[in-house]
Amino acid sequence: LPQNHTVCVCVFVLHRMLLRLLLPALASSHAFPTSSFLASNGALSLYFRRCFQGTSREQTGQVQQTLWKPVSRRGIGLHSGEDAVLRLMPALAGKGRVFACCSQKEEIVPVLMSSVRSTTLSTCLGVGTAIVRTVEHLLSALEGLGVDNCRIEIEGGNEVPILDGSAMPWVEAIEEAGICAAVNDAGNEVPRRAVVIHKPLQVSMGDSFVAAFPSSQSRITYGIDFAQVHAIGSQWFSFIHCDSLAFKVEIAPARTFGIFEQIEQLRNAGFIKGGSLDNALVCSSIVRTLRISTWVLHVTHRKKSFNSPGW
Repeated sequence: LPQNHTVCVCVFVLHRMLLRLLLPALASSHAFPTSSFLASNGALSLYFRRCFQGTSREQTGQVQQTLWKPVSRRGIGLHSGEDAVLRLMPALAGKGRVFACCSQKEEIVPVLMSSVRSTTLSTCLGVGTAIVRTVEHLLSALEGLGVDNCRIEIEGGNEVPILDGSAMPWVEAIEEAGICAAVNDAGNEVPRRAVVIHKPLQVSMGDSFVAAFPSSQSRITYGIDFAQVHAIGSQWFSFIHCDSLAFKVEIAPARTFGIFEQIEQLRNAGFIKGGSLDNALVCSSIVRTLRISTWVLHVTHRKKSFNSPGW
C-alpha cells in the first residue's frame, strides 16, 4: 500500500471485491481499463505513468522483508478447476514478488503492472506464454503482512488455489513460514520504499472509480452497490492499514461471492469450474433466502433469512 495517503473507492459493477483493492498499486482493481486496453502496445505503462504523476517513491524507515522458510499449499483453481501446488519461498531483497510457473519448463512472471493480462472476474498476470490466474488473494496477503520479496512457485496448473475463497489461508501460510528482514546479495538489509501521494489522483471506468488523496495515514474507504442482491445491497467500509494484525482481522476473512442466477452462464463461458460452497459465498438476486443442495441446482425459500452479506 502507498504510504501517507487516503484512498476513497466507490465500485458499482459486478464482482468488484474489497481484497482486490489491496494489491500493490491497486493492480487488480476492476475500476481499471479492460483487458484489451491493457494488452495494447505500451498502453499500460503510459496509462499508469499518467495516473501516478504527482507521486514519488520514498523510504519508509523500514527494511524490506521476506519469508523465514518455505511453505506450501495445495488446492483447486476457482476458474480452471485444476489442482495445483503453490510454494512460497524466501527471496533476496530487491527481487520483489515473482511467480515461477514450474509445470513444464520454468517461466517467470514478475508481479508488475506491466504483467497484467486480464481483470475479468479475477486478476491474470502473464509474460510471453506464461500465465498465472486469480492472484489477488495471495498478493493481498503478501502485501497486507508486509512480505516485499517472495518467489511463488506454482506447479500442476496456472491458477493460484482458491482455498476457502479468502486471503485468510494465505495469511496463515505466511505466518507458518515466518517473516524476517530480507538481505541482498552482499548480505545487507535494504530500505523499503513506498509510493507517497502529493496531489489528488483519480482513475475511473463507467460508474466505478478509485481516488487517492494526500494524507497522514493509509486509509481505504470502499463502497459497493448490489441493490439487486439483498444479501449484499449497498455497503461502505473504511479500513486503516496500521499493521498486519489489522489486515488479518479486518480484510483477510472477506470471501469471494457470486450471484446464483449467473452460475450457469459463467460456467458455460469457461469460468468457475472449480467453484463450490467451500470456496465462495452464493447470493440470489431473486429470492432473499437460499438453500442450495449443489453448486448449480435447487433454489427454495427457507425460514431463516440472510443477516450477513453472502451465503
